Amino acid sequence: MITYSHIIYCIIQTLMYILLYIGGVRLAHLQNNRYRYWTAALLPIMAFGLNYGLRWGRGVDYNLYYWVYNNLLRGIAIEGNEPLWNALVLIVGKIFQLPWQGMVLLMSLFLMFSCVFLMQNHKRVACYALPLLALYLFESQNLMRWFLACSFFLIGVKFLEEGKIRKYIIFSICAFFVHYGFIIILLPVLLLYYCKKPILSTPIALVVFFIFYFLFDPRFFGTFAGFIQNINIGSRFLIYQNNAEAWLTSENLEMNGISIIDTINSLFIIICGNLLLKRRPNLLFIYNIALLGTVTKPAMAQIELAWRINLIFFLFQAIILSYLFYDYLNKYLKTKSAFGVIVLLILILNIRYAVMQPLNVSKDSTYYIWDSKNRKTL
Repeated sequence: MITYSHIIYCIIQTLMYILLYIGGVRLAHLQNNRYRYWTAALLPIMAFGLNYGLRWGRGVDYNLYYWVYNNLLRGIAIEGNEPLWNALVLIVGKIFQLPWQGMVLLMSLFLMFSCVFLMQNHKRVACYALPLLALYLFESQNLMRWFLACSFFLIGVKFLEEGKIRKYIIFSICAFFVHYGFIIILLPVLLLYYCKKPILSTPIALVVFFIFYFLFDPRFFGTFAGFIQNINIGSRFLIYQNNAEAWLTSENLEMNGISIIDTINSLFIIICGNLLLKRRPNLLFIYNIALLGTVTKPAMAQIELAWRINLIFFLFQAIILSYLFYDYLNKYLKTKSAFGVIVLLILILNIRYAVMQPLNVSKDSTYYIWDSKNRKTL
């Protein structure tokens, strides 16, 4: 049922996308002037940061980490908790005296800052990429510490694109010490940097995608539950270890599988990606990250832990899609080609999905801080 809260959420979310588009247009027309770039970048950073940062009770992690945050400030540490996460909590809570909602706001601002930082290498498509990145970051409203680690990672990827491997390693270490699980992301991405060609050809990528789409059964991974429960991986991950079967199968996931819009975007990238690389070979690294996330999405979207990992690789679809929209729509305006119409329809479907998404969530997922009514959590 659509409520008043849904409508307010939809309006604010749509306004955010409009401001991100305007900010992206400004960034795309800037010359190599760092001061002007970051002045223009304030609009998308604030638009995303305030919208996502002022959301309240927005997911399981938001409510759980309220208690984690305040316990850390009281000196009640969790055994094995990541040191950089602890340090950031103490800085925000002890030095700046901000409540949990202040930490949420800062994490949201930092997440879009990291996106804008990465977009310095892709300014020309920023008007498409920034709204798409915001759409792909929807789950950051729940998986908060995971995407705080992602913020450091995205900054590192920008440096890795430029061949600055040491700086990538520094920011990777930061990501790791915010969330230990990010090690599963960091090493494969570094290996992909050294790939000199697409990791899969178009036909093979399509075959792999459809095999996972039609034939993958998440119950297969349940056979590994007993093995994981019998090894020592530390108290930090005990909750996952004790419930291994639920986390390794679809039992713990509310949204199983890949959505229609994700399927359309994925097929668009697989079919046109290699053609894009012929025009823009400098995108090989980003394309390979996106392709890995794309072909594995139908399978990984059915497994809770794998889904979280895939979210990061899949995020880079936003950049590749942006270049495809930029190239094909510019060409369409000049040639009026039939394929250009298809690309335009794909863009319209993404816009429709972004606008309608807030209307399809539960009422508890629509709240902002003014809806809290002095409650700390849901």
